[in-house]
Amino acid sequence: MPQKQLLPQQSVAYYFVRSKSVHEEEGETFVTLFARLCREHTFVSGGKKMSERESVWVDIDEVKASHATEKMLELPNRIQNFVVPENVFLELVNTAKTCPKNFILFHRSISPNSRR
Repeated sequence: MPQKQLLPQQSVAYYFVRSKSVHEEEGETFVTLFARLCREHTFVSGGKKMSERESVWVDIDEVKASHATEKMLELPNRIQNFVVPENVFLELVNTAKTCPKNFILFHRSISPNSRR
């Protein structure tokens, strides 16, 4: 009797990732803000756990520190990964694609300690 081949187990996680960094180039200080909405597909195949991230939306901006807002400067230099439910992820993607300026303002203005 032929054995049934099992399909790989798969799960999908949804992320909102943002980061801020400050760096110097030729004596000038710059602030870089980065945000990404992505899906992470995780599956088990041949006994190995594998995952792959798929970027759905990305925004990156670099400004001179002298032109950065106070809120931009107050954000800590770090990468933050937020796991979000699928329905929230889809709404964020929709907002980012249909109203990119509003979404960009949102991800640049929230503070790391806010409870939004």
